[in-house]
Amino acid sequence: MSPIICTISSPQPRTSSPRGHGTREINMASSISTTSHVPEGLIALLESYLPNSLPLLRRLQFAQHEGRITPTARIIFIHNGPPKQPQYLAAAYVDLAGGPETQMWLFSTLEVQPAAVDVHAAQLQALVGEMIEMKRSYGKKLWHEEGVLLGTCETGVRRVLTGMKRLRTRETGFYDKWLFQQQNLPTQRDILGAKGAERREDGLEEGMRWDVASLEDCEIVVTRTDIPRTAPMLATLPSLVIRLDDGRPIAWAFLGHDGSLISLHCEDFRRRGLAKLLAARLMRQGPGDFVRDGWCSADVSASNEGSRAMCRSLGGRPDWEVSWVYIDVTEDGVTENGY
Repeated sequence: MSPIICTISSPQPRTSSPRGHGTREINMASSISTTSHVPEGLIALLESYLPNSLPLLRRLQFAQHEGRITPTARIIFIHNGPPKQPQYLAAAYVDLAGGPETQMWLFSTLEVQPAAVDVHAAQLQALVGEMIEMKRSYGKKLWHEEGVLLGTCETGVRRVLTGMKRLRTRETGFYDKWLFQQQNLPTQRDILGAKGAERREDGLEEGMRWDVASLEDCEIVVTRTDIPRTAPMLATLPSLVIRLDDGRPIAWAFLGHDGSLISLHCEDFRRRGLAKLLAARLMRQGPGDFVRDGWCSADVSASNEGSRAMCRSLGGRPDWEVSWVYIDVTEDGVTENGY
């Protein structure tokens, strides 16, 4: 039976506290819950939508298994029908107190069912309405004046949010979501070729060693990028570093909370296969034992030929388009002049 949808044009009144774990109906077809923990069954549900659900799935897996969820973070889950087998859903991890890093990850089945625009638009409208209520309860200024920073937003979802007058763009533009499977990553022998005979068993040259990033390393990393990140946040992420014997880091990479390869750097020792070796090794290790699906990703600008070539050499393929945007959670939303 087709769901009966009532389009939501204004935020709905809450029936639970900001930290409440209750579920309430937002219309005749969908229900919404806002919790401070990962709702039961949501991980398995998102796994059934891989790889499209990968960014939000990884963020929730980090929250559930590694305890990497802040006191101010909430998980919003909107679904029609039974929560374990809905036909349509929208889910998000939102931390209003976060910043300057990404504060929000979102998945909507609009990404895999683009024809069902109306029902998904209603769910996204309800999700933003819930965020407006969260902002009222939060009672403080957001880190970003423009709104809540939503990461790796799929372009179809972006269009709907734009139509709702709730999206503010950023100058960073669009990226391709590159996908990798651990089983298809090149081996150390594939990467080094004839160079391997000159290397140690771990693939490195004499005078180098593998390590993980320290807080001091992370402080160096944030000075080498224009992307707004903090050293304490980077220090919580899975990482891999190549050091010289004197302890100096010469190459590094991290896996973000959404499972993506970030901050890959090997500036001073190029053309030795180290960056590729580092990236493949880190993605093969993955975020942790709690992940067994084998998926990894990277967000790469269409104009970044060097990074695209690296992704191709690692067996990756570009799949869909994403961007980083702000979600406006003011009472009035984005007006015609953009404010």
